[in-house]
Amino acid sequence: MDRIVRYRNVLLLAAVVAVAVAIPYSGRLVFDQRLESFFADDHPDIAILHRSRAEFGADEFVIVAWTEPALLQHELSGSPSLRTLLEDRRWKPDLSPPAKERISDLASQLDGIDGVDGSQTQHLLKMLQKSPRVRAVRRAMLSLFAGTLIGEDAKTTAIVLTLQPEQQASISRAETLRQIR
Repeated sequence: MDRIVRYRNVLLLAAVVAVAVAIPYSGRLVFDQRLESFFADDHPDIAILHRSRAEFGADEFVIVAWTEPALLQHELSGSPSLRTLLEDRRWKPDLSPPAKERISDLASQLDGIDGVDGSQTQHLLKMLQKSPRVRAVRRAMLSLFAGTLIGEDAKTTAIVLTLQPEQQASISRAETLRQIR
């Protein structure tokens, strides 16, 4: 311990020199954000992951969520929760016209970004358009998507984008994410 105290100035100088030498190299460091980087190459779950991707396609997605004040059409006073709306048997589940337009416009813009597989985009408008116009079915659809495409507050919604595999995309994953933002 006495040596460390005695040579503290030399050790400080050595640390400063080591940091100064490392600074140019630090800009080259990259963070491997792939799921595979969390496991050893010979881990059995990696083989399962690769087989799953080969059979079912990419598993990378981005969720774009925002608050839409008038998301659902309703005649109840105040800001009822999704649960309150779903329990009201008189309520005809549907999106408000401004919400339909905003979701449609945003989904179209996001689908046009390089690296996004537009054919796989999911959003509340698309799901409701596919469903029958029967109240019970629409209630079930909204209940099913609660917490993903629609928030419990009945104001938050999301668009789920599936990303193309990096090998097929014409731009880097980082650029795709930048454009989505």
